[in-house]
Parts: sequence; structure tokens; C-alpha cells
Amino acid sequence: MPPTTGGCQDNAGNGGVDGAGTIEKVRHNIGAQRRLSMLALFLLCLAVYLPGVIRLPAVDRTEVVFAETTRDMLARGAIVDPRYGETVHQFRPIGTYWAQAKVAWLAGPEHARDIWVYRIPGMLSVTLAVLALYLLAAPLVGGVAALIAAGLFAVAPLTVLVAHLAIAEGLSLLPATVAMLALLRIYTAPREESTRPLALLFWAALGLGMLINALLVPILVIVTLIALRFMDRDMWWMQRLAIGSVCRWPFDREPLDHCADTARRRAVRRSRL
Repeated sequence: MPPTTGGCQDNAGNGGVDGAGTIEKVRHNIGAQRRLSMLALFLLCLAVYLPGVIRLPAVDRTEVVFAETTRDMLARGAIVDPRYGETVHQFRPIGTYWAQAKVAWLAGPEHARDIWVYRIPGMLSVTLAVLALYLLAAPLVGGVAALIAAGLFAVAPLTVLVAHLAIAEGLSLLPATVAMLALLRIYTAPREESTRPLALLFWAALGLGMLINALLVPILVIVTLIALRFMDRDMWWMQRLAIGSVCRWPFDREPLDHCADTARRRAVRRSRL
């Protein structure tokens, strides 16, 4: 009787190849189905954030200040005058109060003293930041890698923390994420590719971030640009941030070259004197 060991090994090898092919096919399908991936991320965020938002009592003084200030604004009908007792928050951005006031108005006066009402905007903003990470990163790294990155970002301890509190940091996570990822897409885009939509998205996120949390998002962008200036001396891609003739001059090389030539000519004249 001939030995059958080789046949068993062939079957085992074929089974291993088939199993690897099945896993790869599943990964490809998940990465290719954008709606399914976004739905999975949305459900993950709700499962992680919603129980804490509803059940946790007020655990941070800052969120109490935000919630009480918003409730007082609604009670007085003064949507541009945030006050906490006798303290006027005239230098604090108004965007967080407006977002919380809108949700509190929709919830009704019977929930005006429930802290979870004022946490809803932060939770929604963090959830949208997770989805934005997936959508903006997928063209760079692929659907599967973007899905894994967004899932890990969603369950990171700091992300979960700001999603559970009624503070400005939770709301500002969305514009910060969008602005940084739009900047990354502009930086890595080929020279022949149009990045105007990404530039518009970048400036919109920057403006929204300033409305919510003042200088947090601009500081992140400036620090990133400074680091790129030292690590990558070629900054031509910053011209892509211009979205029109009005805001083109800071990124255009011609005025800078003209200033440099003028400085050289003045230095030559002084040396001759």
C-alpha cells in the first residue's frame, strides 16, 4: 500500500492557503465597504462613550462650570454673555456654550440640571473625530489600516476621557483631528494632484477650532509646521494651503525672493561704502 503522508501534507497545505486567502478576503471586504466600517466605528463609540456619559456624575470642576454657565445663558436668554455666578467669561470662546445650549434647548427645561445633557456635544464631536480619522486616513494607508487606527483612537484612554466630560477639549478634538489630517494629506499629495478641497477643509477646521477652544488647534498646526521646517527643508507644499488670491501671499515665494534680493543689494551697497 503506498504511503499517504504526502497527500495529507498537501491537503494541510491547501487548507492553510485557503484559510489565509479567506482571512485576506474578509479584510479586503471590510476595508472596501466604507459604510460598514463607519457603522462599526459609530457603534463602537456609542458602546464605549454612552454608558459613562449617562451614568457618571459630575467629576470635574470645569465641566460643572461649563454646564452651569450654559444653563444660566439659556435662563437669561443671553447667548453671547457667558457668566458663572458673577464671573464673566469674556475671553473664553463661545462655541462650546452654543453647542451645549443647543442640546439643552432640545432636551427641554426638565433636563436642565442633568449633567449628561451637556456631555452630548462632546461625545458626538469625539465620535465624528473617529469617523474623520477613518475617512481621511483611508486614501493614504488603505481601508483596513484606517479602520484599525480609528478603532484604537476611539478606545484610547484620553479620547474616552474627553468624550465623557462636558468640556471644550472634547468638542475641539474634531477640528484638531480634521485640521491635522487635512494637513497630512496636503503634505503627502503628489505635485500634480489638486488639494483645494483639503485646503478648504483645513481652514474650516482651524476656524471652528478657534471658535471652540481658542488657540489649541492653531498651536498644534504651528508646532507641526515648525517641526517640518527643520526636518524637511522643502516647504513648497505650503503654497497648497492658499485657497485664493486674497490669502495666497503668505505662501508665495515671489515676495520672499524679492525681499531677499533687496536685502542683498542693500548689503552690497553698504559694503562698498
